[in-house]
Amino acid sequence: MKKLALIATAVMTMMAVGCQETLQESLEMTSSEKSVAVEGETSPLSFTASSAWTIASDADWVTFDRTEGEAGDVTVEMTVTANDGYESRTAKVTITMGAKSNVITITQAGRAEFAIETVYNISAEAQTIEFAIESNIDYTYEIGEDAQDWIEAAVDSKAAPVESTLKFDVDENPVSMPREGHVYIEAGDAIYS
Repeated sequence: MKKLALIATAVMTMMAVGCQETLQESLEMTSSEKSVAVEGETSPLSFTASSAWTIASDADWVTFDRTEGEAGDVTVEMTVTANDGYESRTAKVTITMGAKSNVITITQAGRAEFAIETVYNISAEAQTIEFAIESNIDYTYEIGEDAQDWIEAAVDSKAAPVESTLKFDVDENPVSMPREGHVYIEAGDAIYS
């Protein structure tokens, strides 16, 4: 009887060990992508980790209020600084937990504007003047009615490159009176002259 009880105990022990659940590492996130406005932002980044975790970014313009923690439902404050450039940019944020890791791609837009020099004082001789433009949005230009008979576009470039130069031919001023002309550059709702 003792043998039978011993065998039954051994069988029950083996069954109990065989039925135990194996705990697996689990790292759950709601999204693998995030878009951020050009102005930047501080926003919560939430995920669930079944064990200790770390978080890091491959770009110095993405930072966190903490970079490691314990298991549980986690919310980290992620700060993305303003993008002062004209190009959009991308960063990879990696959350690591043991052998598991998940990557979130952060995409931030570039500035949607352009900058130009607007005042030129020129001599009376015929010449070509250049407007240096830095832009990532489409723009148009128009020569004002006050100068259409003596200013003409030398290069017709209206696309939105990052850097461009508009050239205008200015006819000689045959009289001794100064004259003034305008070139209007328009991008979206903004008009510059």
